Amino acid sequence: MTLAGSLLLGGTACSAQEEGASSAASIGSAENGEVKGPPVVPVSGLTKGLALPLEAYMLNYADGLQIERSKQRLAAACMKRLGFRYRVPELGLMPPPSSNDANMPRRYGITDLKESETLGYQVPSVDISKVNADVNPTKAEWQALMGRTAPGPEGMAAPTGSGIPENGCLGEASRKLDAEFGDTKTGELNRKSYENSLGDPAVQDVIKRWSACMRSSGYQFTDPQNAPFAHFGESSTPSAEEIRTAVTDVTCKEKTDLVGVWFSVETRMQREFIEENQLVLDAEKKQVADAIKNASRM
Repeated sequence: MTLAGSLLLGGTACSAQEEGASSAASIGSAENGEVKGPPVVPVSGLTKGLALPLEAYMLNYADGLQIERSKQRLAAACMKRLGFRYRVPELGLMPPPSSNDANMPRRYGITDLKESETLGYQVPSVDISKVNADVNPTKAEWQALMGRTAPGPEGMAAPTGSGIPENGCLGEASRKLDAEFGDTKTGELNRKSYENSLGDPAVQDVIKRWSACMRSSGYQFTDPQNAPFAHFGESSTPSAEEIRTAVTDVTCKEKTDLVGVWFSVETRMQREFIEENQLVLDAEKKQVADAIKNASRM
């Protein structure tokens, strides 16, 4: 549900740009303000139509992009107040692979046969040629925007009395939108359900059956999520062997119903988590809804 988690990291620009200056500055696929990012629920592959219970509490890509656009406009006004010319970055240029932190299309490894036939284990590429990446902010600009003297742990907070808001103009903008999400219970439980599901007997059994299916085709893999990546990924262009392996991987998932079994186990776990943490999850969901509403007014 965190903005950075839902949209991935991007960049931003003053009279220049520095990677990481904003939590989601150059992400997505947008045309004339219309968001064309990933669908909230997968529309193809073995995860088509699947959504885990906790996804109802997560910030999705389209809403996160709306919040980010408003935050950037507010930051620009703040920078102008401090005497800087801030060029708002063009948003919506690099779509993330999934709409929210659940990462359903690849939560259980690759699951789309059609994709695997052309991409292997690779993720679809995006055109980054339009992303502003050829400029760098001055120290003063960075300090005004971020409220720190430099990026990373070596950066100190802006001096008291400098007129720079806490955490800079972007921090001020986030507070105005009530969009400072940080680590959330939703995110914690999303991770926990996946980790716990690995120890569930039904999941362990279906993984063994998937592994046996892979072995029958000559592949020695025991982990559908991580093992194949140890053998591929050196090149951005998939080899014929990578494609064959990926196709076998997805085919074995379909034969063993790995996705269906794993999804059912996680669904049960997440429903229990929601019942146990209803109040805090409802509060987080309300904060997201309020931030979206505030962004629509800015």
